Order: sequence, then structure tokens, then C-alpha cells
Amino acid sequence: MKKIAFITGATSGFGRAAAEKFASEGWSLVLSGRRLERLLDLKECLDVPTHIIQLDVEMQRL
Repeated sequence: MKKIAFITGATSGFGRAAAEKFASEGWSLVLSGRRLERLLDLKECLDVPTHIIQLDVEMQRL
């Protein structure tokens, strides 16, 4: 079975570290984050199939 990880907040900190770790173990990745430029840069650094999604989640209190 193919391993695929979906990582949110992948443009910095823990999310980026997780992306790099999973990639080093051969996982395919789906990465999301607010900053498209950083997502594109990260994708270029990884040697595994990687899809990126630019998104921002806003929580509203009811």
C-alpha cells in the first residue's frame, strides 16, 4: 500500500519538519499552507511526489 501524508501548516516549523521527515522515509505528500511561495520552495526540495494546496482556515465563534 502506498503511503501518503497530508500535512497542514507545512510552510514552517513543525509542519515543515514533518514534511521533510515523511519525505525522507519515502512517503508521498499533500502539503497545505498559507504561503504559496514557501510551499513551492518546499516542493522543490523534496524527492517524493508532492501536491500542494494553498489555504487558510479561519475560525469564527458563534
